[in-house]
Amino acid sequence: MSTTTTPDLKSRLAALKAAQPHTYLRNAAAELGVSEVELLATRLGEGVTRLHDDPKAILADVPTLGRVMALTRNNDVVHERKGTYANPTLDGHVGLFVGADIDLRIFWSHWASAFAVEEEGRDGLRRSLQFFSPTGVAVHKIYLGEDSDKAAYQALGGQAHGSGPDPAEGHAHRPGTTPRNARCRCGCGRPARGLAGLAGHARLLPAAARLPRKPHTGPALGP
Repeated sequence: MSTTTTPDLKSRLAALKAAQPHTYLRNAAAELGVSEVELLATRLGEGVTRLHDDPKAILADVPTLGRVMALTRNNDVVHERKGTYANPTLDGHVGLFVGADIDLRIFWSHWASAFAVEEEGRDGLRRSLQFFSPTGVAVHKIYLGEDSDKAAYQALGGQAHGSGPDPAEGHAHRPGTTPRNARCRCGCGRPARGLAGLAGHARLLPAAARLPRKPHTGPALGP
């Protein structure tokens, strides 16, 4: 487990952002040798709220957000879908959302913690729900758009984690990796190139996968 204290990590992150203002949090975590959730925890109370550790209960309310952007990624591919989370089936060891735009398979054993995140982006304030594995790897993120229901998001963000361990505890991890048993079924008979191993814990339809990822030139946004 990482022995870096939160104040030390916060100052190291600030120094990295000063030198690389466009870096993503995921990339910053890799460079600093910690997990993404450890970096996110340095902002608790500063635009970041830890939600309760029941992803099923949180996701049950996600359809109230309306049209959003769903995002899952690994080192090789960023997979995005815009639409609504529809027809949820969240019981059992695999959760489902089945809709025309977002088709999601959720393997619950990889979902451990959740956060509501607000951060400044190039188009103003960005709001998201972010879910992480037991090792601090982001498994899925949901970003609000112009047509999303902000009041529903605030209601979800009010599901604060009243008590429990430090969200960074136990999250030391070799950054940028996915669990060894992660797998992906892309719905086309065989995994698409770059999608193999893409968070078997959160599988989206492959149509919006981008491979390779285009260079980012704007402010640091997203995962």
